[in-house]
Amino acid sequence: MNPKLLSKEKPIPQTVYGEIPEELWKNKRDVAHEEACRDLDKSPEQLLVDAHDESLDKNRLPHETIARTIVRVASMQLRIEKQSESLNQKVFWFGLIGVLLAFVGTFASVIQAWYTVYPPK
Repeated sequence: MNPKLLSKEKPIPQTVYGEIPEELWKNKRDVAHEEACRDLDKSPEQLLVDAHDESLDKNRLPHETIARTIVRVASMQLRIEKQSESLNQKVFWFGLIGVLLAFVGTFASVIQAWYTVYPPK
């Protein structure tokens, strides 16, 4: 029986950024900044692929592999947190609109009840 390969049936789109320019490697902070910007531009699915890629690298020592995998997972967590922050803002505004509509409806009901009890003469 042949195994089912989802990576062939439903591949995750990969953004290719190319190599980091040599002049950035003079300062590790510049390289870290570029890596962070690239990670924030990726989808959570692509970051998951990157985390698996880091964990399967056999050319590194185990502690280096673990450190790189943790970095990729942290990038994925930040990316998902940013997406959930946007969703939370939308839910907040829809909730606020719902409260305002409830207030308007309650106010209209009170006015209607008032005029029912005390009709204008």
